[in-house]
Amino acid sequence: MCYVLAMERRHTKHKENILNLFHKHHILTAHDIRKRLPAMDTSTVYRNLRQFVDDGVLREVHTESGIVSYERADARHDHFVCDSCSAVEEMRSCRRAVQDLVPSGARIADGSVVVHGTCRTCVKTSPSHFRNTRSTTITNHV
Repeated sequence: MCYVLAMERRHTKHKENILNLFHKHHILTAHDIRKRLPAMDTSTVYRNLRQFVDDGVLREVHTESGIVSYERADARHDHFVCDSCSAVEEMRSCRRAVQDLVPSGARIADGSVVVHGTCRTCVKTSPSHFRNTRSTTITNHV
């Protein structure tokens, strides 16, 4: 993580606390950060997240649920999203497989693959409701 870049601007305890969360957790929403840092004002969380994204320290992960999550920009993997509970899990990168699917001669600059389905926890609690109806979504972050 480009921690130094994030601290080139004004160093604050809030920035440090947010970045420390990303050393412990793979992916977080603004709501997750507020739960873990309840003394921090909501606007402070969003302002710092925006600054970290602009500085290339964090990147946004968009899912069809509309909830924006954040992860370290140096993370190189794709995501599995549970359609039942909205949990987001890390999965190995599909970049090589996706490169084979793009038009001949084209090169992928950046992007991520989001696979939808039902997570292990939801399958165990409701096996009769197991469904996997959504298709893979490729989102470019160029």
